[in-house]
Amino acid sequence: DWSTMGVEELVNQTLEGGIDAVDAALRPVAAKAFHSFDIAQLSKGKDAAVEALVGPVRLCFTARPRGIAIADWEFAVMDVLSAMFAKAGCASSSCIRAVFRRAKADQDNEDGKHDKLSAVRYYEYYAKLRFQECTLRDRVRTETFQTALAANAVDIDGKTVLECGAGVGMISIFAAQCHAATVYCVEASNLADSAKKLMEHNKINNVAVLKCLVEDAPIPRQSVDLIVSSWFSSFLFAERGMGAMCVARDLYLKPGGKMFPSACDFCVAPFSDESLLQDRLTRSPFWGQKSWYFLDLSCLKEEAIRQ
Repeated sequence: DWSTMGVEELVNQTLEGGIDAVDAALRPVAAKAFHSFDIAQLSKGKDAAVEALVGPVRLCFTARPRGIAIADWEFAVMDVLSAMFAKAGCASSSCIRAVFRRAKADQDNEDGKHDKLSAVRYYEYYAKLRFQECTLRDRVRTETFQTALAANAVDIDGKTVLECGAGVGMISIFAAQCHAATVYCVEASNLADSAKKLMEHNKINNVAVLKCLVEDAPIPRQSVDLIVSSWFSSFLFAERGMGAMCVARDLYLKPGGKMFPSACDFCVAPFSDESLLQDRLTRSPFWGQKSWYFLDLSCLKEEAIRQ
């Protein structure tokens, strides 16, 4: 008789059947999430019910264990809500849909905050002059950009240039030296402060340092003649700089505008390093041990050698 059950007892009773692994995992989660829930809230109208349920349902969503499908988990949560509405003696279907939509939207917003926090930490990590020093001391890279811009000064003289992911803005300075009318130097990390100091100290007046993500830059749409960026990294794509370059292109580049660099040749070749191979093979005896903490590891030796 649901009318005489408390919330925790109701949850346990509801989750006795169904998909065993899902129900077993959800039972303690739901009991905790709905521990102090007042089922009388469900009879106060749809809006009140949604407000009351969205918090506990979000807790259930975020506690889904790895290995359990989202759909199976949500169906089990839905069973719990249906039982609560049945106990309260009111219709449930439209309200449950509204609760799920709201809980998912809130979770998506929370995930977005975590993504932004990860980005902030990434930029904080790389916002060190020692990383910039390694980049700038690469003479091939630095001089190639300087030479390429100077050789194409006709595309820069009097034009508007954007550098995204600028670091301390060295490429922006090269563009400024080619008489660009305006150079937008966009850098999301605290290196933007160093770039601004560098511009002021060297009296470079045609570079505007913008401390923000490229998509948030206060630059008029389709107003840039040239986008330049040292976006490539380990194995070309490692730091996802090409994504920012494409965003900048779609937002700010004029029709017929140019991008430096504009193309890449991506070369991959197989190779064999005998010394490296021998180094790895000398480690394989570890997996040949037959009494490692009383365990026989030898069944993995061939796989270790193959890898």
